[in-house]
Amino acid sequence: MRNQRIIAPNIIFDLLKRLLAFKIVFLLLSIFCGSLATANTELSKESKLKAAYLLNFTLFMTWPEQTSQAASSSPQRINVCVQANENFFEFASALSKGAKFSTSRKQIHIVKFTQSADCQMTYIQQDASVFLQRILNNVLVVDNATLNTEQAAIKFYTDERKLRFEINLPALRRSDVKVSSELLKLAKVNRDVN
Repeated sequence: MRNQRIIAPNIIFDLLKRLLAFKIVFLLLSIFCGSLATANTELSKESKLKAAYLLNFTLFMTWPEQTSQAASSSPQRINVCVQANENFFEFASALSKGAKFSTSRKQIHIVKFTQSADCQMTYIQQDASVFLQRILNNVLVVDNATLNTEQAAIKFYTDERKLRFEINLPALRRSDVKVSSELLKLAKVNRDVN
């Protein structure tokens, strides 16, 4: 007989254990990475843009309390109440914690609409008619032009596959909020009093 190596059963058993452990780790990583990827893709690009717009709107608006707090050193808390799906809420919350939205004059907080009565801005994805009494002195932002309410200060709409927004100046005046001319340059502006 020639020189043949005899592999001990213990070595084979160790190799099989390592191979099995590697497969289990690979399977768990695949499941984990797959769930992260699907969680990130559940929110459309358009919804992410709406969340970014929503937060940027606050930077170009001045609420009545803000003018009276101008002399104060503490920043004004701006609650943006959101009546939308959980993914939108989580994305907007994470976005609001970014450095851009923490200024020396304003602190932007995303709050679930059902959990706060103190809202300066309210974003609604669905029919707003049941909420109208609660949001009388808010800047009301509606998801699309089909949610047609004259109380809406800002309406998102799509034009040539691009996300746009319309600002209703009479609605903003009713809520006593001032808007920057820089924001008005980017919007379709409705100046009509209905």
